[in-house]
Amino acid sequence: MARFTFSAGNARVLARAPLYALGALVAVLVPRSPRQWVLGSGAGLGEGALALHDLARERQPERRLTWLASSRAELDAARARGMRALPKRGPRGLWATLRAGVAVVTHGFGDVNRFGVSGARVVQLWHGIPLKRLHLDSAAALRLPLIGSLPGVGRLMRALYRRAGAQIALFPVASALVAGRIRSAFGLDAARILVSGDPRDDVLLRGTTDERRVRARATVADACGALPEEGPVVLYAPTWRDGDEDAAIPTRDEWQAIAAWADRAGAVLLIRSHPLGAGSYAAGAQQSPRIRLLGSDVLTDVTPVLPAADVVVTDYSSIAFDAAIGGVPTVFFAPDLARYLATRGLYTPYREFSGGDPATTWAEALERLDAALGEGRAAALAHAAWLRDEHVDLLDGRATGRVLDAVLTLLGEHATDTATPAVGGPRGAPPPPRVHRACACGDAPRRGCSTSRSPAPATRSRGSWSRTASRSRRPSRCSGSAGVRRACRRGRATTGSRPCSRDRRARPARRCTPRCRRRSTRSFCAHGCSPRTAPCCCASSLRCGRTSAEHPPRSASSATTAAAPLALRPPCSSRASTARRSRAIRSRSTASSPASGPT
Repeated sequence: MARFTFSAGNARVLARAPLYALGALVAVLVPRSPRQWVLGSGAGLGEGALALHDLARERQPERRLTWLASSRAELDAARARGMRALPKRGPRGLWATLRAGVAVVTHGFGDVNRFGVSGARVVQLWHGIPLKRLHLDSAAALRLPLIGSLPGVGRLMRALYRRAGAQIALFPVASALVAGRIRSAFGLDAARILVSGDPRDDVLLRGTTDERRVRARATVADACGALPEEGPVVLYAPTWRDGDEDAAIPTRDEWQAIAAWADRAGAVLLIRSHPLGAGSYAAGAQQSPRIRLLGSDVLTDVTPVLPAADVVVTDYSSIAFDAAIGGVPTVFFAPDLARYLATRGLYTPYREFSGGDPATTWAEALERLDAALGEGRAAALAHAAWLRDEHVDLLDGRATGRVLDAVLTLLGEHATDTATPAVGGPRGAPPPPRVHRACACGDAPRRGCSTSRSPAPATRSRGSWSRTASRSRRPSRCSGSAGVRRACRRGRATTGSRPCSRDRRARPARRCTPRCRRRSTRSFCAHGCSPRTAPCCCASSLRCGRTSAEHPPRSASSATTAAAPLALRPPCSSRASTARRSRAIRSRSTASSPASGPT
């Protein structure tokens, strides 16, 4: 049976709310040390957390690194490697987490002691390139048992997920494409996302192809027996289905067909069922010695052994991306595609991800395996290369070093690797400079320009103005007609342009948050549209909700309205009727037309 489902996990979070609150209170009283780090992984001793631990111990020997283990076996394995390890549950794990300045996780806050994370700099390495929709992007992740259908429960769970995401200080990703998915799923801003590559995949890029294959085969031999020198190796690794049984578990007849295919091809089939998956594949190992189980009980981390395989078979698992990085093609086998898309959802259309229609039965999967190992191998390798190039920006095997340097920079310490890409930027571009506050025509504020002390421009973050913009000063006088970047008295900056004014405090184009009580001034775009709804297509970045193709040709009325000074524009009031606003527009248009001017 699966040990985790979304609904059960969410219910446990709500039940532990008093403990979370108590832990947050204690965290305020306990000082944290930047020289103490705690690391953990929901998968056990492995993933990117282990790679970061080993590199940090090598480069920063004075750092106090503690691995927090979930089980006795994991604790013994960590101590056997010479690591400082503690059980994450209990007073010692809680105290280590409370004292740590940095907490490194790969799944969630439960990888370390979840009640002591508040206030630490959390580095979320995740455990693969996301294909399945995550957290805020998936209704399945927000479910609750029994009360899930009640009004307001969905908003509550979204608020809890956003609150958890707000504690993440650094989130390394493989590419700018993946960064967009992470921002949406975790509610993060771009400043917390580092395009560095996945530390867990560095092992797939170190050394030559032959060296990686030898190391991987040796690891497999230690886990489930030596592999034959001749014959292909196939790794089958399905994903989990939120507590449901794996849809592709073979029947008795299918096991016999698989065993016959393995004998005919001289192949070894390694079955890596998901650690949280339900159902058993033990009947296959009993059917033939060429079918072997490579579960998490015998091998914690499967990524390092991918070079030992000639082909990977999977459904919706991110292991297809890891295999592509290692140069291993994938056969896609999805017997429950329609149901999975309806319940979980994917970021990429499945036909695009799989390169066509997937196999839906074991008979079709075996036929595709014959093709991937024979005449169709070139096409399978080409699709694997496309998956790699589309989702991974950096393939130099130095992702762990870049992440370590980013963590040190986060702590205000000197970084040793100068090749760190931009935070939230594509393909290692330099970080964008901080933009000083100036008007649209380029004039600097009266107090002078300074990129080192001026606040960054405001950013839009999922329906509300981001709080990254600090409180701005009174805007200065401008020589042109364009306006300055403005902010309300609570410091919520806006991106709209307005005519300059020294006579009054700058105000936002609309209310920035429900807590901000400042009344705003109405303005109109070049098409005469109201700024009350969606982004406008015109350059003034106001609001109308229509594209340029949907706008009628500009009329004299709209052009005159756009050019009218701010003092002539009607006030923003929810009580003003549409008729009053229309009459104000028509009166200004008539007053400014040549026919109505003085002779």
